[in-house]
Amino acid sequence: MKYFISIAILQIFLCLSNFTYAQNWSQSDNFPGTARDDGSSFKIGNKVYCGTGLQVGWSCTNDFYAFDLPSETWSLTASLPSNMERQYAYGCAVLNTGYIFGGANDAGNYLNDLWEYYPTTNSWIQKAPLPASGRSGGMTFVVNDKMYVVGGKTFGFNALAETWRYDPAVNSWTRMADFPINGTWRGVAFSYNNLGYVGLGKDNAGIYNTSMYSYDPLLDSWTLVPSFTTNGRTYTGAAQIGQFAYLFGGVDETGTILTSFEKIDLNDFSTVVMNPFSNTPRKGCMAFASTDAFYITTGVSTSMRFNETWKADYILSLAESKEEEINLVHPNPNNGNFTLTLQQEGEFDVKIVDITGKITLEQHNLNLMKPFMIELPNATAGIYFLTVSNAQQTWNQKIVIEK
Repeated sequence: MKYFISIAILQIFLCLSNFTYAQNWSQSDNFPGTARDDGSSFKIGNKVYCGTGLQVGWSCTNDFYAFDLPSETWSLTASLPSNMERQYAYGCAVLNTGYIFGGANDAGNYLNDLWEYYPTTNSWIQKAPLPASGRSGGMTFVVNDKMYVVGGKTFGFNALAETWRYDPAVNSWTRMADFPINGTWRGVAFSYNNLGYVGLGKDNAGIYNTSMYSYDPLLDSWTLVPSFTTNGRTYTGAAQIGQFAYLFGGVDETGTILTSFEKIDLNDFSTVVMNPFSNTPRKGCMAFASTDAFYITTGVSTSMRFNETWKADYILSLAESKEEEINLVHPNPNNGNFTLTLQQEGEFDVKIVDITGKITLEQHNLNLMKPFMIELPNATAGIYFLTVSNAQQTWNQKIVIEK
């Protein structure tokens, strides 16, 4: 069966993978605590410390476990003190010290306390609290050995735009420039080249943010990143390996829980679709990365919480070397109609998925030396991802449909 379109030429630059294997998902050892969602984590050296969150029975937790990346095994570590249970806390590490800030507890209190974890002594010490209202579900990043906390919700479910900087060297907080939209909650954050990045999530009106903003600590200013384009979502798992940021799952504005997995190059904010998660969709996971793999643990679906840990391999091999420019999709953006041309001999498999990982089109053994006409009449406006592959190579491309 063929799909037909009208053509307007627009050259797309693709990243070409020279590897014969592809990223895939596999299950690792289960998180040893109770099944939960909305926990917090931080990475120190080759260990990732995961804890807190909301467990089955709707009660908050304070326990922590360390995941050793080389051996992929879990071990028990010190819990937060008794009565310090919480979910939606902010977690990060500065140098060789971990931090857990804020969150919400079983009593519905929004917290402004800060706890410091020392791996050498396996102990927690309370530090200076935020000199402002308690909050939960915000974002955090680290630049120049200082922790920045952005947004979150406070009492009354009001999403905040506040940005605060914590300096561990002097144990003090400083109010910085506000995030430039009407509050933000349950988004994602990264840091790269001495800049912080915050995006996605929801604002105070419940509107899903599809943008990313960069923060310059020297200028204390936020700037929109115009080259970042994606669908809005919350409760997304996020982790970083050098210049690459990874986004997993979450829930979109339709209430759909996602299996999507994307890689974003923080140099130019180009996006590559990865293989969607191969198990139950989930949100509220704790996400982290080694030097060459991405992990999720815990999380929740529409009907159950998890204590599973999953790993995505080969995530640096897909579409990483830019050795060729290929006229693949014309036009892009488009209205759901476009021409696909690879201009290479052989037969290729073609798959198009939407932002949730749902397959929109799948064709096999296609000759792409000549233009192949594709029509997606039922595709709604949004971001889609194209994969073209054979036994030797894989090409990935983001497609933007506008209607």
